[in-house]
Amino acid sequence: MNLNLADLELQQRAIALASSLAILVIGWMLATWAGVAVRKAGARSRWSSPTLVPLFAKLTRMGLLLVVAVSALEKLGVQTSGLFAALGAAGLALGLALKDTVADVAAGVVL
Repeated sequence: MNLNLADLELQQRAIALASSLAILVIGWMLATWAGVAVRKAGARSRWSSPTLVPLFAKLTRMGLLLVVAVSALEKLGVQTSGLFAALGAAGLALGLALKDTVADVAAGVVL
């Protein structure tokens, strides 16, 4: 039996690509389902603000899609530690930039 290392590596990369695509497709469906579930739960709740429900639904969906994308990249062999550091720094910068805006929105909801 003649084993060619190039063919073996090609097969491993094809399997990694197929599993990465499966992660993306299943993750996309789950993220969409979670966004819809948050929207329905917010619509049924009498304590939630109708203006914030779509925001929370979209944040849920986008957060899950981000996790799915990073998981798919890691399955392909991409080093994701630097990506996590950059996303953390971006999240911190965004949180600090939107601090006053979020406080104003929360005050408006309380009123």
